[in-house]
Amino acid sequence: MPISSASKVEKPVGQPGAGNVFARTSEFFREVKVELKKVVWPTRKQTTGTTVVVIIFVFVVAVFLGVFDYSLSKLVQVVLT
Repeated sequence: MPISSASKVEKPVGQPGAGNVFARTSEFFREVKVELKKVVWPTRKQTTGTTVVVIIFVFVVAVFLGVFDYSLSKLVQVVLT
């Protein structure tokens, strides 16, 4: 079965270390700028809401682990004494 030309992806072949370091660095930052323009940033409300959920979740997990640790330490004390 022949492979269609649409499924082929051609990548530019470059020598490692070829070209000017400053030119490659400049190109990298230009590409970063282009990609960052494509990002859909969350609103302040979304960021605040997500932060609150994370803080509450961390608090709940900390309490659970604290209670679990306390219970296991008391159990070990009872078993060893």
